[in-house]
Amino acid sequence: MLCSRDALIFVEVIIKDASMGKIVVIVVLSHLLLSRSYAQAINFKQGEALASTYFVELPYEKIEGKLVVAIELGGKKRKFLLDTGAPTAITEPVYFEVTPRLLAKEEIRDISEKKDSLWVVSLPELKVGGLVFANIPTIVIKESPLTTCFQVEGIIGSNLLRNSIVQFDSRRKTITIASDAKKLNLTNARKADLTLDKQSSPVFSVQLGKYIKEMVLFDSGADEFYAMSNDHFQLFKKAKGFEVMATTYGSNTMGLYGQSEQINMRRLFIPELIVNGVSIRGVKAETSAGPNSRIGAKLLDFGVLTLDYQQGNFYFEPYQEPAQFAETWWNLDPAFVDNKLIVGALWDKALKPKIRVGDQIMGIDGISTEQIELCTLILNSPLRNKSNAVLTLKTSKGDLKTIQIKKEGSIQNH
Repeated sequence: MLCSRDALIFVEVIIKDASMGKIVVIVVLSHLLLSRSYAQAINFKQGEALASTYFVELPYEKIEGKLVVAIELGGKKRKFLLDTGAPTAITEPVYFEVTPRLLAKEEIRDISEKKDSLWVVSLPELKVGGLVFANIPTIVIKESPLTTCFQVEGIIGSNLLRNSIVQFDSRRKTITIASDAKKLNLTNARKADLTLDKQSSPVFSVQLGKYIKEMVLFDSGADEFYAMSNDHFQLFKKAKGFEVMATTYGSNTMGLYGQSEQINMRRLFIPELIVNGVSIRGVKAETSAGPNSRIGAKLLDFGVLTLDYQQGNFYFEPYQEPAQFAETWWNLDPAFVDNKLIVGALWDKALKPKIRVGDQIMGIDGISTEQIELCTLILNSPLRNKSNAVLTLKTSKGDLKTIQIKKEGSIQNH
């Protein structure tokens, strides 16, 4: 997710006051990751599809939670991510290859709130499933793990999709882009309001338990189900919509500009999260940096999602109802800093006296990770499909020790 937004959203917290026998409603205005620092800010709502009517069905490949689609740019077929939480983007090598017209520089923040100034260009032509989009404002990003590991050369963002209806069907692994909602089967889908921010990214309402209603960004570039912002956590913590399972201080997110800074993090258990009237039970989530919460691509595991950017409607057709969330947690989150695999966050109180954030992970289950490459870690994690593992760690003093970790289990020192 990349952000360049300055829209306002409403957060509604409904707190039951037992002593007064009434319900108090608190409405808070919250910025969506404001990150502009230039007097002449770019209007990302430019460009359009050249066809007036269209219906394009794109197959997509899901790689570690990322949605990868085929496009055509500069006469070549390429792979792009489809990321509703980002503006359209191309890498620097693609920029030098197609040499589009420069517009200006814009300050852009990534998913972990790091920021940098990037060039914005106007792409004269980009083809998605044969459909031509012209003059789309596009940021130019440096090559990063996001692009090199997933072998993509850019991002299809919401500013390109802003005049279309976009449907995600994870069972068929297709993304449909249409000019008219009547072209799609929405008979059994539930309808709610959709809001677009200045960048045209989609925002809609979810409910946590009985007393919390929250506007969240739908970010198809985020591979989790739900992440509550630390700012919203402070607003919601008195409401009875979730339980704090664990707290820690560390880093567990990698964005466009690298590993996130260390922050206070919390793991939450949400008995029920309701999306468009659809109940999803037993949700586990973590808090994140930034002022606003998000729903990620794992929502697509629960049903067919349709975003009507034109009319401001959001449709969701569940695969089953009620749905049950099924995900387990490691008690330790790795991070990749300075080409080393390290302990990024510790969630188990029993573990904290034994090792520290920043200790290097030298091996996992007897396999050395001292020279592990980041792309290997992302695409073929040594912890994949495991419920327990033994880590060999090197402390800041150079001491070696082994720690056994288990998903949602105890951690023992050997």
